[in-house]
Amino acid sequence: MRIGLRQLAFVLAPPMMSVALLAGIVAEQRTHLTPQAFYTFKSLLVFGELARESQVVRKATVTRDLTNTAWQVDAAYLLTGETAGERVHPKHPFDPAHGELTPIVDPEPGTPQTRLNEGKCDPAGRLWCGSMNPESGVAEGSLYVLETDLRCRRVSGDWITPNGYAWSVDGATMYAADTRRGLIYAWPFDVATGRQGERRIFADLGALPGGPDGATVDAEGYLWSALFDGGCLIRFDPQGRMNRVVRLPVGKPSSCTFGGPGCRQLFVTTATRGYSRERLAQEPMAGRVLVLDVGVHGLPAIGFGGSPT
Repeated sequence: MRIGLRQLAFVLAPPMMSVALLAGIVAEQRTHLTPQAFYTFKSLLVFGELARESQVVRKATVTRDLTNTAWQVDAAYLLTGETAGERVHPKHPFDPAHGELTPIVDPEPGTPQTRLNEGKCDPAGRLWCGSMNPESGVAEGSLYVLETDLRCRRVSGDWITPNGYAWSVDGATMYAADTRRGLIYAWPFDVATGRQGERRIFADLGALPGGPDGATVDAEGYLWSALFDGGCLIRFDPQGRMNRVVRLPVGKPSSCTFGGPGCRQLFVTTATRGYSRERLAQEPMAGRVLVLDVGVHGLPAIGFGGSPT
């Protein structure tokens, strides 16, 4: 479904929900992390302990870009649901105190120009992640899945900026976005095998500013997508029709997930990549994690191996 500016204006929701800054969580890529490292690392803050308990997660300084070695960070720090610094899954070693990484697999050893982007687990606990070339608009990326036995499988190619993995409540539909194409795709999905059916365009946001980035599904089966460089979240019904738009006090929301008591809070990560000092002053919440009450609740995230976080 192609969505234009007129439709966007029609469904824009007034800022009636509360937007709060999560105390103690500051995404300081300007000081501690390179932009590439932050782009991967920012999602870990939300999808790990925050999504499960709304607790403050201690920061870890990563001394190199989280490019093609991001599997072990996603699996250890994000997907096991363990408290940072207290326990790390033995198969996915990451030491958040020292930023030490032990790679599991490099799915693209011959393509140094690419890096892994967003990752998320499907209902069976497989980790899905895509690659991209951050310096070009060429479709050099691929979609991969890391099986629970640590086998890595290439699923598809022709991706520019893969993002926004999510699954329907029953697990029968998989969603993913290609941010720079402005498209959200959907596939029939077999949870038992991890195989996709025929891809279709779920929503075409090419006429809107920005592009669809990270996403999540609420308990009513509606997809929430963060519009990077668009300054809002968009909620879609299961048919791909725009249901709500939530305006944000930042221009670059990068992902979202439900968490807190009863999964009734929507956590939104934000970015500052490319911001000038003037724009940073205009958007003081940019680069931080926001917490919203949007009137609906989500479902617990699935950790690597299939355990709820």
